[in-house]
Amino acid sequence: MQYREQAHEFQVYDESAVRRMAFLQKVYLTFLFSLIAASIGAYVGLQPKVLRAVAGNYLLFFIVELVALFAAIGLRKQPGINLLALFAFTFASGITLSPMLAVYLALGKAAIIKEALSLTCVVFLGLTVYVFVTKKDFSFLGGFLFMGLFGLLGMGVMFIFFPPSSTSYMVYSGIGALIFCGYILYDTSVLLHNWESNDYVGFAISLYLDFLNLFIYLLQLLAAKDRH
Repeated sequence: MQYREQAHEFQVYDESAVRRMAFLQKVYLTFLFSLIAASIGAYVGLQPKVLRAVAGNYLLFFIVELVALFAAIGLRKQPGINLLALFAFTFASGITLSPMLAVYLALGKAAIIKEALSLTCVVFLGLTVYVFVTKKDFSFLGGFLFMGLFGLLGMGVMFIFFPPSSTSYMVYSGIGALIFCGYILYDTSVLLHNWESNDYVGFAISLYLDFLNLFIYLLQLLAAKDRH
C-alpha cells in the first residue's frame, strides 16, 4: 500500500513537472517570436520612407503602440487572436524604436547598438538562469520596482524641461537598466511560481517589455558613456 501511494505521488509530481516544462517552453518560444516580430518592425521602420513617416508623426505611432499593447494585454487569454495582438504590438514597438536606432546609425555608432543588444541578451539570460537555478521568490520586489519606475518617469519628465548633462543622463540610464534587471528577476520568479495560471501570452508580454526596456536603457547608457 505504501509503495502504491509513493508511486502515485511520483506520478503526480512527474506529470506536474512535464506540464510545467511544456508551459515554460511555450512562454519562452512566444517571447522569442515576439523579439523576431520586433526586429522585423525595426527593419521596416528603418526604411527611408517609413522612417520619415515615423519621425514626422512619432506621437501618433507611439499612441498606436500603446493601443496595441493594451489590446495585447486585454486579449491575452483569447486563443488565436492573442498571438495576433501580441505580434502586432511587438511589431509596432519595433517601428517606434527605429528613429532612435537611425540616430545612432547616422552618427556611426552601430557598434554601440550591437554592444547594447549583446549585453541585454547576456544579462537577460544570466538573470533568468539565476532564478531558475536558485528558485528564489522575488515577488517582494514588486512594490520597490513600481516606485522606482514611477521615479524614473518623473526624472524623464523633468529632463524635458531641464536638459540633463551627460553625467546625469548616464545616472538616469543606469538606474533604468537596474530597475529592469529587477523586473526580469521579478517577472521570471512570478512565472516560475505561478505557471499553472496558463497565461503564457501575458508572461511573454512581461518578459518582452523587460527585454526591450533594458535594451533601450543600456543603449542610452553606452551612448552617454561614449560622449562623456
